[in-house]
Amino acid sequence: LNIINKSVKQNHLWKMALVVDNKHRLIGAVTDGDVRRGLINGVTVNDRVSKIMVNDPIFVESNLSKNEMLLLMKKKIRNTARLKEDSVEFIIIVDDDHKPIDLVSFHDISNEQLITEKPVCIIGVGQVGLTLLVVIAETGFKALGYDINQTKIKKLCEGKVDFFELGVESLLKIHLKNENLKFVNKLKNDKSQIYIICVGTPVDESTNRPIIDDIKSASEIVSKSLNKNDLIILRSTVTVGTTRNTVIPIIEKNSGLKAGKDFSITFSPERVVEGNAIEEIKKIPQIIGGIDSNSVRQATRFFQKIGSPIIAVESLEAAEIVKLINNTFRDYCFGFSNNLVSLCDKLGLNTNNIISAASDGYPRNQLPKPSPGVGGYCLTKDPYLLAHVAEENDLASEIYTVGRRANQNVLNFVF
Repeated sequence: LNIINKSVKQNHLWKMALVVDNKHRLIGAVTDGDVRRGLINGVTVNDRVSKIMVNDPIFVESNLSKNEMLLLMKKKIRNTARLKEDSVEFIIIVDDDHKPIDLVSFHDISNEQLITEKPVCIIGVGQVGLTLLVVIAETGFKALGYDINQTKIKKLCEGKVDFFELGVESLLKIHLKNENLKFVNKLKNDKSQIYIICVGTPVDESTNRPIIDDIKSASEIVSKSLNKNDLIILRSTVTVGTTRNTVIPIIEKNSGLKAGKDFSITFSPERVVEGNAIEEIKKIPQIIGGIDSNSVRQATRFFQKIGSPIIAVESLEAAEIVKLINNTFRDYCFGFSNNLVSLCDKLGLNTNNIISAASDGYPRNQLPKPSPGVGGYCLTKDPYLLAHVAEENDLASEIYTVGRRANQNVLNFVF
């Protein structure tokens, strides 16, 4: 029950546990209904799961097409007395060694395309967009990278990357060769069904206010190619309300389609660390907030196919603020330690030694060591985005930027 509950909490679409042998080969399946019926019939919680599991779950091999899966599934249902076609929710996908590798809903196979059959287009192929793009191609999607920078597109078509991200360049060359990946600077007759916006969102250096010109341009580009039932995922870091109040109106106006009715849209922020992004895309939970439940379901299916854990939140705005909170809090923590440097120096104390003593064996707060500012791009701007949200709502914003000031001032101390 804990295994099933964990799956549900992560917003997986299935509500069952699979049973495997010591070589991870499928031998059965258990739903919460199986547990309930077993307890009613006298099975105890100390008995082995084999007493309550279904010994002949419906499964199909991964090398089959959608139609072949559907035909085989119907044949297997006819051959078992315990099932009717309308009672089957999920089909287990196994590899050549009979090891389970996926669960697919019957609805997906019978009524829709499999999610991996939907072409993906990423708008903005900088470090964030390109890294996600090669992971998507590695998963089996046909992926298209779009960027207005013609020089960048030319280099990417040659397999050249102008930044370091572990594994990106090698995967890029592999999937250019097998044609899972293509790059363009114009979208002509685009057939993509999933659009992911990964453009930059800088802040104005004089005012620290967000600049969303690229977000608006990307929204217009997507709107000109959008068709009914397509999915849009906004991944760029934005202030709270940007997806609903800026992106959706642009797309609806230009496409003539209605969000939540004609197309799906979600916000799912990028949350990985530079240098280890490929691993973290699959490891760190994807926060997903949507315009409606179907949008969340579509984005969940997509990210689950990549292998990401899922945390669904209640709205677009909830997902937008999560990213800002993560980075602002990190910046604040670093700023606290960096602010201690000048104080400890005045007192003739060694800051590193003091922080080590404060953290050693003390479980309630592990302080970071001081540093000459912070690394990465996000921490230097996201606190200003969160402060902007507070100011728009007539609330105090100073606490969100105090880390920024400390991390900038520490450079003077280092100098």
